[in-house]
Amino acid sequence: MLRVPATAGDGEPLTVVVDTGATPPFPLIVSEALAKRLGLSLEAGETAATPAIGPRPPTLRKTQVPRFTMGPISLSDVPAIATEAVDRLAASIGRPVDAIVGHAFLKELTFSVDYGAKLIDFTAAPGADSEAISFTLGPKKPVMVVTATVNGKGPFAMELDTGAMASSATPKLAEQAAIAVRGSGRMSGPGGEIPVHYGHASVGFAGRTAEAQQFAISEAIERIAQETGAPIEGIIGARFFAGTRVTIAYPDGKMWVEPSGGADAP
Repeated sequence: MLRVPATAGDGEPLTVVVDTGATPPFPLIVSEALAKRLGLSLEAGETAATPAIGPRPPTLRKTQVPRFTMGPISLSDVPAIATEAVDRLAASIGRPVDAIVGHAFLKELTFSVDYGAKLIDFTAAPGADSEAISFTLGPKKPVMVVTATVNGKGPFAMELDTGAMASSATPKLAEQAAIAVRGSGRMSGPGGEIPVHYGHASVGFAGRTAEAQQFAISEAIERIAQETGAPIEGIIGARFFAGTRVTIAYPDGKMWVEPSGGADAP
């Protein structure tokens, strides 16, 4: 999960998650705790539709953040929503999270994430066209959709989600790819936690294969497909990209995956 330092207001330090799976039409999604710290004015709350993951629909309150700075990007009077879903995320991972930036923030950018060096570059240059991997966006909600193999089976339509650590699969994909269930647990989402089964499988994408990737197996992925309007059968989480540098050019619908230059590179 990409947690990046930023500031808001008069220099309030923040921890921000960069999440390609976050699709609200607002550049900034802030926690209720941060909204209180900044003294933001909140409009009357609206209850979101029942989320695909979690039993409790979050409340969304429109607001505006006077100043927001992350790396070289500095914005004023930023439209935002405040929601307890961000507070739930922080509680689920046991680490501070003050805000999330998703598609509405990233859609005009070409940026790179070096998972080995633990660096993010919001002014990255695109790679060579000959090495580019195309992605599409869901027609209802703009999640990134790519194709990948699981245990050598497929290809399957997968959401690429930098806000998720583990990968996920529908029960149908798990059956087709012979992902053996090894246990059960819980998966967190905007509406809280849901029970899931867990297994491990190899994932093939972008010319590389990552072995022993943890998969959460749940019917919730089918509901994500319905919400996004894309035929998503699973999710590729951030663990797949360990030891790589990923560049995403949202305006061009292209991405590049190469070995990291950092210490964790294979």
